[in-house]
Amino acid sequence: MPFTVSIIIAHYNAKPFIDEAIASVQAQTYRDWELIIVDDCSNDGSYEYLQERAVGDAGLRLLRTGHNSGGPELPRFIGVAHARGRYVAFLDADDYWEPGKLMAQMECIKRDGYNFVCTGRYDVDTCGAKSPGPVQRGPLSLRTLLRRNIITTSSVLLDRTLLEGLSPANDTMLRYEDYYLWLCVFSKPDCRGRLLPGNWVDYRVLPDSRSRGNYVANLFSEAYVVCKFIESSGRLDLIPTLIFRLLWLKLKAWSRRFL
Repeated sequence: MPFTVSIIIAHYNAKPFIDEAIASVQAQTYRDWELIIVDDCSNDGSYEYLQERAVGDAGLRLLRTGHNSGGPELPRFIGVAHARGRYVAFLDADDYWEPGKLMAQMECIKRDGYNFVCTGRYDVDTCGAKSPGPVQRGPLSLRTLLRRNIITTSSVLLDRTLLEGLSPANDTMLRYEDYYLWLCVFSKPDCRGRLLPGNWVDYRVLPDSRSRGNYVANLFSEAYVVCKFIESSGRLDLIPTLIFRLLWLKLKAWSRRFL
């Protein structure tokens, strides 16, 4: 078939949520997909549970890391290495999709020629209540992303060739490894990205989520990602953008403290 999607779920101790994530994949109106779950050495019994689920389910492939890596980056890359589809979609184990998500993205790819499509999201609280997530507008480009990460990882569908030559950053100080990956992807000249209108992802906001916490600290963590990208890519032409961003962060920190 002309279009095949490999869906990759990086999983660690997500037993309360993984059934809903899998069910949302199975409910997709676009049917040409395979599901790859990469467990990062869970210790809550969820890996054994997934082993039972995978028996007799040809659409679900279960893999496991050799050791706990401490984050979703390595499991995602392992999933990509085993993907058979032309396109790759990422879904966090505690998130889930609206039924038409893949169909909307594949139609955008076929109609408009994009090879990277992400979407808006709903935020889901611990009681299950949904509210629209941050409103993101404008084109997707490297310059746009250097200002701020506006991509929800569980919304991404991209051509697998955009991931060729990339590997885990293996940086313990890199808090937002997905943001670093998107910068690397969008630095490729053949990347054509689109932020699709509509909220097609249900993003669970958990108390221990790495995206929560001190607002200013999160912004500085994003700035570290930009520093890491400039260093690794040798894109010295982006240093003025980094300086502007750091000055803007200082202003944000000052305003949070005194206003």
